Amino acid sequence: MTDVIAKPRVILLGDENTGKSSFIKKLQMSDIKRQHMKRLGVVKYFVPIITSLGKIEFEFWDTVGQERFGLLRDAYFLEADLVLLFFDVTRKDSYIHLSRWYNFLIYLAHGTPIILVASKVDMPNRIVTYNKTLLHRRRGMQYVEISNKTNYGIEKLINMCSQAILGQNQMEINQELHIKPPEKEIDSKQMSMNEDLIISVNQKPLPQANPGPQQAFFGANAINNQEEMEEDLINDLANEE
Repeated sequence: MTDVIAKPRVILLGDENTGKSSFIKKLQMSDIKRQHMKRLGVVKYFVPIITSLGKIEFEFWDTVGQERFGLLRDAYFLEADLVLLFFDVTRKDSYIHLSRWYNFLIYLAHGTPIILVASKVDMPNRIVTYNKTLLHRRRGMQYVEISNKTNYGIEKLINMCSQAILGQNQMEINQELHIKPPEKEIDSKQMSMNEDLIISVNQKPLPQANPGPQQAFFGANAINNQEEMEEDLINDLANEE
């Protein structure tokens, strides 16, 4: 039997309909367990992953219609080991609202690692392209693009979660991840172009922006900080490069 080396709590966060629940429901391993915590409005998914360093027993916490700001309780964030922050590349508002979610995290879970997840990258009406997605570079987050419809990036995200928890970039997953069949085929040419774009953009200097939060802010400072970040995100989307 493989030893359990970590039992991390991973929070799935972001606007409604940004692919959070669809992502976790793609996994079909027989030993996944599900628990509905009605008091918190949260569904917990217990997902065991066998890695080259041992077994990780993930707890993925997913909201159930609680995405509106102010409804989530502090307990949802307490003791989080990792946050997956989702936005929908076909919706500008879901990207702009990242400023609010990020400031919630600074206030309630300061120092928790964040992976920024761009979902629905298979869609032809993509608005938030990678060259306009600068939040993760400014705030030191990891970044991944996924498509729940085509399964693109799903295994990569699970692998990134495991590496982030163990702090080992050389770690490998030593089991087959059973994922539901894709609902449509991926455009391999388009995904290859996207990956080349990511490499190209990462080599460019970042545009000037408002200084990011380095600590948990309160009161008027928190509001001002959120507004400044939101302004940056709006400017990112207005960039025509």
